[in-house]
Amino acid sequence: MSGIGNVFPNFPAGMVGSLISPGGTGKSTLALQLTVSVASGIDMLSF
Repeated sequence: MSGIGNVFPNFPAGMVGSLISPGGTGKSTLALQLTVSVASGIDMLSF
């Protein structure tokens, strides 16, 4: 991960954020992937 203070780039830990986009663009999928990434400790951005 990019650092202990960041959950995702530009999403600092402990802060409230928003995913805003038109319907059907994958907001729920991204939120679920981010949740699994945080819970498992696996970096979802490393390929």
